[in-house]
Amino acid sequence: MKRKTLLSLILLPLLMLCSCQDMNMSSGQNSSENTGSVDFYATLSLLETSDKIECPTYISDSNGETYYYANSYRRFALTIESKSEKLYQGDILTFADEHTNDYFDYDGVHQLDFGYLEYSDDYDKTTYIIYLMYQGKFDINFSIDDIESNIHIDCNDSSSVWEYLQMDLSLIYPWINANNLNKNNVDKIRYERGYIGVAPGSLTDIQYSDDINDISNACNLFNAKIVRVETSINQIAGGGYSEYRYYFNDTSHKIRIVNGFVYGSESLSSKSVYRIEKLDGSTKISNPYLETHGLITYGNDNEVMVYKADGSEFKIINYLQNIEFRELYDVSIDDNIPKYYIDDLLKVNSKLDIYYPDIIKYSDVFYKITSEQNFSELFDEI
Repeated sequence: MKRKTLLSLILLPLLMLCSCQDMNMSSGQNSSENTGSVDFYATLSLLETSDKIECPTYISDSNGETYYYANSYRRFALTIESKSEKLYQGDILTFADEHTNDYFDYDGVHQLDFGYLEYSDDYDKTTYIIYLMYQGKFDINFSIDDIESNIHIDCNDSSSVWEYLQMDLSLIYPWINANNLNKNNVDKIRYERGYIGVAPGSLTDIQYSDDINDISNACNLFNAKIVRVETSINQIAGGGYSEYRYYFNDTSHKIRIVNGFVYGSESLSSKSVYRIEKLDGSTKISNPYLETHGLITYGNDNEVMVYKADGSEFKIINYLQNIEFRELYDVSIDDNIPKYYIDDLLKVNSKLDIYYPDIIKYSDVFYKITSEQNFSELFDEI
């Protein structure tokens, strides 16, 4: 009677399979859990474009099994290998996942405990593309016609075997090397942090500093090591971002980090995604000379309607995201009725009152605009 597994899929009509010939496998080979030995096994390879590069292995001290190294940011190929040339037709390959009780065809992408599994017909041998979402040790158990086998995987991003995949951050920010930037030729920095997925109108925090220690910390990013990410671990519906802007030689450039990821610039595809894998030193800003806020805006939210005090529409502006402001304490406003207001933001109680070109009230707090951009054009039209 065929042993029932938890997860089942049917391969191509022709699947290379080996018959059980030897009663004992050699100790170095991935082994079956049943009493018989098998003539088929799986290997794990790193995918570089369409090429397979077999992953390094090691023998575990705890159980004597062979483990394949892997990581959570690249694609891998699980290949069913055969010791013989015998072909079998209509064979069934099943994958066991102890927490899953679903059945699916071999087409498409399917989620398992360890990540995603996708059948590929781009190779001569039976191959599945694997996206590993979590770090740790785990087994992938599979069987053909009641013959069981498995492969042991150690997903470890910090293993030294993957250091050769690391790249310099300057590859996606070429202006770093082009200007030979370092702490000695950066005049000042601007640091901004905020959240993703929050309501428009939420505040960001901004710091400006020309302190040498802060500049030195910010320049530590220049030496960061990054890895190219080919999985979906960067697709987080929320989180936060940090943005460092460096001022030098009457110009400026910025590095934007979203949930630990950076994105390709003019030197690489804008669709490329990279993760900061290694960073030595602190990037903290401790001695700013100015601390301000900005407003979170999304897409078309950059265009908002400005209303007059009587509620009538005045004009649409598109520079709200460029305005920065700091808190005002013990402020005295001669005219307690604002000249204009903005009421199109989605944040609760987010009406923004405009009293003067550089004085606003937002969420019951008065602010002074510190940025070059302010609301002067509204008052010029009175």
